[in-house]
Amino acid sequence: MPKITHIPRKAFEQGLCSEYPVAIRIADDLFQLQAITNSDQTTYTFIFLDVEDESGITEEDARKIMDALLNAKYNDDDVVVHCEAGISRSGAVAQFAIDCLGFDDCPAPATDEGQPWRVPNKRVLEMLDWRTRLDSNQRPLA
Repeated sequence: MPKITHIPRKAFEQGLCSEYPVAIRIADDLFQLQAITNSDQTTYTFIFLDVEDESGITEEDARKIMDALLNAKYNDDDVVVHCEAGISRSGAVAQFAIDCLGFDDCPAPATDEGQPWRVPNKRVLEMLDWRTRLDSNQRPLA
């Protein structure tokens, strides 16, 4: 089973977990992201705020993140996810991949900023888990 870890943006930019074949990068805006060229790594980039309302992750973002995770699982590729602090948005993606897709939890190595912990963003978790978006007749909510 592939493994998944989540780390802060700065650690990713310093090359931590560069051996992971798949990287999911999450930021508030494009200006936060340094251009990282690692020809051995498939990279997916998402721009959304770390908030728990409609101004955060969108349905389209959730579908694309899910596609990236399912593709990685199918190919047995390990995944590194980062957001600014490596705690909330990336933590939610990692938690979902572990709980719902069967990825192995791989604790991130300690960085200069300490060991990242996981406080998943509830909206990200809900948007990734389609089962939380069903009405009483088990139909997807609009």
